[in-house]
Amino acid sequence: MGKMKKLLKTVACATLVFTLSMPMTVSANLSSVSVNKDVSNDGTTTYTNRANGKSYVKYADGTSAGDTDFVNLSRIESDKQMIRVGDINEVSIYPSYNQTISNVKVISGKKNLTAKISSKNITRNMIINCSQESDGRYYYKDQRTDEKIYTDSKQVVVTKASYSIRITGKKKGKAKISFQFNDINGNKVQTRTLKVSVVDNAKPVKQVTFGGKNVLVDMTDNSKYIYAGNSKNGTGYTTKKSGKLKVKMNKYARLKSIYMVTNTPYINKEYDKSYGYTTGYYAQNGTNAVDINGDGDFNDEIDGIKESASSDKVYKKIKNGSKVKLSNVPDSVTNTSITLDREEGLKDYSYLEQNSSNISTTQFIIIMQDKRTGEYLSQTVSIKRRISK
Repeated sequence: MGKMKKLLKTVACATLVFTLSMPMTVSANLSSVSVNKDVSNDGTTTYTNRANGKSYVKYADGTSAGDTDFVNLSRIESDKQMIRVGDINEVSIYPSYNQTISNVKVISGKKNLTAKISSKNITRNMIINCSQESDGRYYYKDQRTDEKIYTDSKQVVVTKASYSIRITGKKKGKAKISFQFNDINGNKVQTRTLKVSVVDNAKPVKQVTFGGKNVLVDMTDNSKYIYAGNSKNGTGYTTKKSGKLKVKMNKYARLKSIYMVTNTPYINKEYDKSYGYTTGYYAQNGTNAVDINGDGDFNDEIDGIKESASSDKVYKKIKNGSKVKLSNVPDSVTNTSITLDREEGLKDYSYLEQNSSNISTTQFIIIMQDKRTGEYLSQTVSIKRRISK
């Protein structure tokens, strides 16, 4: 990979934070996985944000190139929202600097939802330390659009505001809400309108089925739930060995890929004799090399999955609707044998413990893209199979 000719010079407000090696949680069961990380054998690291097309390269010699703000996305709220009947959504609104919002109204579909400002945070006289282009120009980024605003100063003073609009779904149907942007003096700048669909299911992953049974809980029809009638000690399970796995997305999400994840089989490992054991072994998961993008190394992070030369997981990409075979590797195994030859007439010590879980878990990582924002998201669902009585 050749170095980009034009390197960016940055100061305080363009500081790069490398904390994205772990997925950023965006909800209880969704993680943002827009940024892929590719580390070559020479130590060059390339970050690629699939949502906004930006990339950043950090070379092994310490130099860098590309967009230092590669992780940033526009903070403009989607003009198409979705909410479930009976749910409450908090829509975050980030006005441009030196702007506020007011006059939140439901302008159509008033029977279907309510909307109001639930919280706001306004910081006045905030100082921003500007970044500098290679040609000497200073700039800072607008918090709403992420666009560069050029200035002659190294610092600017702004008013920064953020709001939450609380939308409560009441009845299935369509609705529109509007709100007003104002300048620093309270004068109207523009009116913004959001279209809202009030539905029975507003989650990106609408349905996951295995062998025709729902993997996700469906409160409207529990009879089709995969664990219906099968549970022990509070843990649900299926006895099916194989079946077709189908994922159905909501209209605002696009399915990108599915990974099936299973545990590696258990192997017996010998105890280190330096601890005083004459002989002994214990059960441990074997190791498996994980190379998600198939480039021959194990340094990268793709779709939020960290590669490894010695993982205890097996990752397999599957097609939606394909027939899969669930894991038969127990969730836990105890197989411990210890023998100790004692001296000076003491009785030799021998210990053996064997136990195995009768449940095997297979995970499915669903990678999707929000059509409205471009953001890539990950959701993991699990299927527990009973492998013995």
